[in-house]
Amino acid sequence: MDIKIFDNRILAPSKCGSRHLSKCFDSKRWDFDNYDSLTHMIIRNPLEHFKSAIHTEYYNSDTDLDILIQNCITDKGIGHWNPYTYQFLYKVLLSNPKIEVIELSNLSSFLISENYSLDYTQTEYDWSNNDGWMDKTELYEMISELYSDEINLIKTKIDLEFYFYDKLIHKNISKTLI
Repeated sequence: MDIKIFDNRILAPSKCGSRHLSKCFDSKRWDFDNYDSLTHMIIRNPLEHFKSAIHTEYYNSDTDLDILIQNCITDKGIGHWNPYTYQFLYKVLLSNPKIEVIELSNLSSFLISENYSLDYTQTEYDWSNNDGWMDKTELYEMISELYSDEINLIKTKIDLEFYFYDKLIHKNISKTLI
C-alpha cells in the first residue's frame, strides 16, 4: 500500500492527488502508527482508483499485463493499488475522527483553502504520445474482455472497498463494523 503524508498532516494514497500535493507540501512515506497529527485524508472512487492504478502500472512498468492482473487478485495488489486501502483508511479515521475526508474532485478547492493555487495540467498526468496509447477507460474495457474471470474477482474486492469508501465520505464511524 503506497500512502504518503504531506506536511505531516495530509494523508493521500497513490493515485489520490499525491503528485499534485507534492507540488505544495513536503512528503514522506507512510511509516507510523500515530494518526493524531493527521487533519485531512484525500480519497477517490475505488473503481476510478483501480482504473488509474492499473493504467499507471501498465504504462510505467516492465511487468507483463498477465502478471499485473494476477497480482491484483492477490491481497498484495500492485504498486499503486491495494485491495484493502479503503478498509485501512477507515481504521485510520476511527482512530482519529477529526480527520476531514476530501474527495479527489475537491482537491483544488482544498488547496485554495490552504492558500495554494495550482492549475491542473492534464498533460502532466498522461502519456498519450505513446504508441498504442489507451486511456484508462479503454484499458479497463480491454482488460475486462481479456480477463473477465479475473476482473470479476477484482470487482468483488472493489465492491468491498466501496463499502468503506462510503463510510469515509459520510464519516459514518462505527467501531463495531470492522
